[in-house]
Amino acid sequence: MKKCLMIFLILLMGCAPWMKVGGAYKNSNDKYSVDLPQGWMKLNTDKFLFVTRDGALLQNITIEKIDLEAPLKNTKKKLNKNMLPLEASEVIIDNITSDKGVLNLVILENIPVTIDVNPGFKILFTYKNKDGL
Repeated sequence: MKKCLMIFLILLMGCAPWMKVGGAYKNSNDKYSVDLPQGWMKLNTDKFLFVTRDGALLQNITIEKIDLEAPLKNTKKKLNKNMLPLEASEVIIDNITSDKGVLNLVILENIPVTIDVNPGFKILFTYKNKDGL
């Protein structure tokens, strides 16, 4: 048992799941860069960008690539490359609303933004989970 625990601790120390971030961040795989808030923590994953200040359930910024051919996780709707940013944001909001873990969703902001030179959108929202957080 001690041997298994020691191996687990060595693995855990060798690949820390969270890293402190702030300022310019560049993702060369997905070809984007973003300015991250100072003092936030980044989850160490190659699948998407996930940063938080005080904990994932309290606030986070998520940037991920979505397959246009696949339906979204919580709804049967799909995105397509011909959608206007506002239409795409409504599909994303519907996907968030359909998540059984998201309660009392309030959209604070759903605005168009320019991402590099491309039209995009920013959604700012609050919600509670089943524990009231």
